Amino acid sequence: VDKSGSMSGTPMELARQAARGAAELLGGQEQIAVIGFDDQPQLVCDLTPAANRASVAGAIDSLQAGGGTNLQPAMVQARDILRGASAKLKHVIAMTDGQTDPSNLVELSHEMAGLGMTVSTVAMGESAAGALLEQMAGAGNGRYYQTDAPENVPQIFTRETMQASRSAIKEDLYN
Repeated sequence: VDKSGSMSGTPMELARQAARGAAELLGGQEQIAVIGFDDQPQLVCDLTPAANRASVAGAIDSLQAGGGTNLQPAMVQARDILRGASAKLKHVIAMTDGQTDPSNLVELSHEMAGLGMTVSTVAMGESAAGALLEQMAGAGNGRYYQTDAPENVPQIFTRETMQASRSAIKEDLYN
C-alpha cells in the first residue's frame, strides 16, 4: 500500500479501508502480510493467519502517509515473504497513486510469476504510473486496475481478492 505524502487524508483512509476489506474476505486458513511503502517499505503486518482479524486491522490502521514513492523495495520484500510461505496461491496487490522509479519492476514481477506468485496492480489517479503498473500486472500474471476516483479503491480490492480466491479454488479442484 502506497503511504507516500500524496496519500495523506482521504486517499490514505480509503487505502486502509480497502486493505481491511480485503483482509476480511480471506478465510481463516489463509494468510496475509501488509507492506506500506513510501521511500522505504514498512512491514506493518508480517505473514499471519487472516483469522487474526483484530491484529491485522490494527496493523493496517497504523499506516500513516509521508515521504516519497518507491515501490521496488516493497515488491522485493513481498517476494521474499511469499517465497517462504507454504500457501498454494501467493498473490500480491500493489497500489500506488504516483510515479515510482521503474527500476526493474517488470522484471521483478516476471520473476515472481516464475516463483508461482501473481502480481496485480492498482493505479490511483491520472498521475499514477499506469503503463508501468499495467506491464507489471501482465508480467506477474495478474490483473491491472486504474481509477481516478479514490473512493473506488475499496471495491477494487474486494474484486481483486475475490478473483484471487476463485483462482485458488480452481487450482485446488484441478490438483
